[in-house]
Amino acid sequence: MIIRSVFKDYYDAGIAYGVDTNLLYLRDNFKLYFEPQSYIIDRTSTRDKDKQRIIDFKNYIDSNANIKTTQKSYRSIEIVTNGEFSYYINFNVLFIAGKNISYIITEKVKLNDSRFEYKVLENKYIYTIESLNEFLKSIVPSKQDYKNIYSIERVQRIFKEMQEYYANYKKLDFIYEMYNTPMFNLTFTKNYDIEVNPILKEIKFKEYIDPYTCFQNISMFIGYLNNTENKPKNKIEDVYIRDAKGFNSCSFKKRSKKGKTCKS
Repeated sequence: MIIRSVFKDYYDAGIAYGVDTNLLYLRDNFKLYFEPQSYIIDRTSTRDKDKQRIIDFKNYIDSNANIKTTQKSYRSIEIVTNGEFSYYINFNVLFIAGKNISYIITEKVKLNDSRFEYKVLENKYIYTIESLNEFLKSIVPSKQDYKNIYSIERVQRIFKEMQEYYANYKKLDFIYEMYNTPMFNLTFTKNYDIEVNPILKEIKFKEYIDPYTCFQNISMFIGYLNNTENKPKNKIEDVYIRDAKGFNSCSFKKRSKKGKTCKS
């Protein structure tokens, strides 16, 4: 697989093991925004930053797939530690090469900072329940208040629920073919954002999958996307096939003995 991109990622190291020159991955990073009117708006792109692409979301998935039905449960959760710092727990799902991986991004901030204007002191990226439990154990104070106990239990419950719910979630798979991409990232924000071709090294994905395996998975999926046999073919009506070959509606009809002409 040949990669054309303006940025580098950790799995690019897989090229050292050999590439299939018949496979091309145009790795263009941009975001999609799901607006209240159920539209996708492409606002940023490394190719054309002024591009505004609007797509009717209702044409691709049914109303039951609208994430707003579950969005409130997956909003950021705040956990106060020792009175000096807070941790914001943010939920995400990475759709990569046909697999859906739920994960958490934590943000460590000073307690007195505003929720909307704060400086992140440290990020952590969590991909398993075991890692989440270890993280929560390391940050909770010895004396927990009721709010913290509730928040911790809620984080654990939601992460487990997300892993089960999105493991076989297929209603967003149209994005793979629409943008010819092997991956996209779903972030549960106010407007439900999706990033196409996310930079995996920024979310520490190498701690979950090694570079070679990741490269091979992406390469095979690109091959799947480029294989026309995997995509449904549009059926062309017989009448148009007939006309394209120079025939008409009278071509295969038996002429009347009375010499009447056929009306096409």
